[in-house]
Amino acid sequence: MASRLFGYVLLLGFCALVGCSDNGLVPVKGLVLVDGKPIENAAVLFQPEGGGVPATGVTGPNGEFTLSTAGVGEGATAGMNGVSVVKSVVAQPNKKIEESEIVPMKYETPIKYVSPKTSGISIDVKPGMQPVELKLTSGK
Repeated sequence: MASRLFGYVLLLGFCALVGCSDNGLVPVKGLVLVDGKPIENAAVLFQPEGGGVPATGVTGPNGEFTLSTAGVGEGATAGMNGVSVVKSVVAQPNKKIEESEIVPMKYETPIKYVSPKTSGISIDVKPGMQPVELKLTSGK
């Protein structure tokens, strides 16, 4: 019994040191750059490749983001995660829009990054990881 208790205490201590949480999530922070420049108000999604709840965040003025998982807490699921980054804006911002009208949108991020399946970006989320830097290219 004492050895089992010691094992639990050791595990909790390890998690406190490396950044585990009691909900199984790992804290993830990062930066999004498009052609070397930070992008603001872009949605970042980490989708666990083994299944599970995705983690999301929104970039601030310097392109920085912090991930959280809806209903679970701060961080992302440990393991490989496919990544998507998207920022869309109203295509015609000065056009008057009627109540039930569909608003045309355009992407300010390259279209290939809209889905984790097409972005070509996978991140291995693990305790103690450094902030990630997502370098997107527009191909211009």
